[in-house]
Amino acid sequence: KIPKNLPGRATIVEFSSTYSLFVERWPMTLAASGISVLLLMAYFLTFYFCALALGVMVPPLDFLAFMPAVDLIAALPISLGGFGVREGAFVALLGELCKIPAAQAVSVSFAGAVIPLLWGCVGLFLLPGYQRKA
Repeated sequence: KIPKNLPGRATIVEFSSTYSLFVERWPMTLAASGISVLLLMAYFLTFYFCALALGVMVPPLDFLAFMPAVDLIAALPISLGGFGVREGAFVALLGELCKIPAAQAVSVSFAGAVIPLLWGCVGLFLLPGYQRKA
């Protein structure tokens, strides 16, 4: 029912067909969304456990409440991998919410960002030996 001469018609048709697949296969969509939430919580908990390891006592709900904002700020394309921006967000939010000194906030941010980076490097080194089974 979309006019044939409408600019971007192909994109609209492709988007609507993809969206209909999400609706038709709602159990898989729900499962994928659940897995996504679990993985995001695991990522956020990496930062929380780094805070605990560095002696920064922050209530878990407070920490998990500001992590999406920090992640969103770090995703802005103004730095390489969010480094620097993430630390500034941690200093601002941890300092304001939990009265944590700036040096400790930067340490928590850096440790939480480096751990997934190091595990990614492990995967990078294992990748050449990976063989897909047919």
